[in-house]
Amino acid sequence: MYGYAHSPARLITGRYSLIGAEGESKPRILDFDYLHKIEQIYKLNLLSNSLLQQLKDPSRLNTLDSDQIRYKPLSKNGETTGGALLLRDYSPKTIQAAKYALEPLVWQAGEA
Repeated sequence: MYGYAHSPARLITGRYSLIGAEGESKPRILDFDYLHKIEQIYKLNLLSNSLLQQLKDPSRLNTLDSDQIRYKPLSKNGETTGGALLLRDYSPKTIQAAKYALEPLVWQAGEA
């Protein structure tokens, strides 16, 4: 699973989520494979343990500049269940650092 939030959007918690499209009164259905890919980087990214295991180098998350990005492992009963990646700003430099840390999860247009 993958969840994200980006003000003023609401948190998306599943593959098929019904939300109001920005600036429109019609609802929009998101249909994306969040079990294997991330559509884009948001200010708050909630990653399941299965997504974390797909990372090329999970240790990258622990070396991120804490002035730009905060990573916090999530656990329950002492067992890792996922992680939260919070971007402190939404600058191109910060987004690029997050994309690098989350490689190869971030979807790129044109991928097969």
